[in-house]
Amino acid sequence: MRNYQTGYSMIDTIHNPDKNEFNEKYGKKGIPVLLKGIMDNWAATTKWDSTYFKTRFTHTEGIAVRNLDTTDKRKMTIGDYFNYMESTDDLDPYYLKNTQFHLETDMTKDYVVPSYFTNCLDIIKDKLPLAFQLSWMYIGSTNTFSGLHLDIFNTSAWNAVISGKKIWVFYPSEQAQYLYNGVVNPFNPDLVKYPEFAKAKPLVCVQSPGEIVFTPSGWWHAVYNEVGGVSITENYINDTNYDVVKMTLLYHNKLEEAKIVDSCMQHYMSTK
Repeated sequence: MRNYQTGYSMIDTIHNPDKNEFNEKYGKKGIPVLLKGIMDNWAATTKWDSTYFKTRFTHTEGIAVRNLDTTDKRKMTIGDYFNYMESTDDLDPYYLKNTQFHLETDMTKDYVVPSYFTNCLDIIKDKLPLAFQLSWMYIGSTNTFSGLHLDIFNTSAWNAVISGKKIWVFYPSEQAQYLYNGVVNPFNPDLVKYPEFAKAKPLVCVQSPGEIVFTPSGWWHAVYNEVGGVSITENYINDTNYDVVKMTLLYHNKLEEAKIVDSCMQHYMSTK
C-alpha cells in the first residue's frame, strides 16, 4: 500500500459550516473538503454497530465483490458479512458496497442530510426506482477499497463514516491524463505498466468516524478502508453542480434524464 499520509497535500477541514459558508468556499468552487461536527446528533453514529446489523439483517442479502478479482462475487446476508468482516485475513477481501437495503427500512431516519447537500431529485424520490435514488451503504473490511472513478453523471457526493477509517485520494480533471481512465490502482500502482501515473499529485484525506467527505463534480477519486467499517454515501444535484450534470447527461445522450433533472431543478430553485 502506497503511503499517502505523509508527503502529500491534504484537503481542507471545516467544522459544521452553514449553507452559505459551505457553498461559497467549497460547493460552488468544486473543492473537496472534510467536514466535522455535522454527525454529532445522528442516531446512526451509536445505533449502527455490528450487533445492530447482525441481529436486524439476518435474511437481507447483498453481493460482496473482491477488489482485485471483480469477477469473484459472493452473495451473503448483511449479518453474515459482518461476521466475515470481523474475522477475515483475506489478502483480497470481499467488499459489500453499493448496497441500498437501508432505503427500504427506517434507517433513513437515523441521519440528517445537511441543507447544502439537498438533492433536487428528492421531490420525485417516491417515484424513482432504488437505483436512481443515489444513496448507498458501504460495508467493508480492512484493506477493501473503491478504485479510481468519477461519480455517476458528474454528480457531487457526500460520504459519512459511521465506523472504520478511510484514506481518500483526489485528482482534479487536469490530471486525468495521468490516470489511465481509472484502470491504475492508486494504492498499489504498477508504474511499469502505467508510468504516467507517477506524475499524478493527489489531494489526500484521512476520514474517521463522525466525519463527512465532500466530493465535488468532476474529481477523480479512490477510497481505501485502512480500518474496516460502515459508511453511507449519497450523490446529489443542485444549483452548485447542475450545469455540469446536465452537460454530462446530454453528452451521453441521456435526453429523458436531462428533462427530468431540468424539471426538478426548476422546482428546487423556486423553493429556495
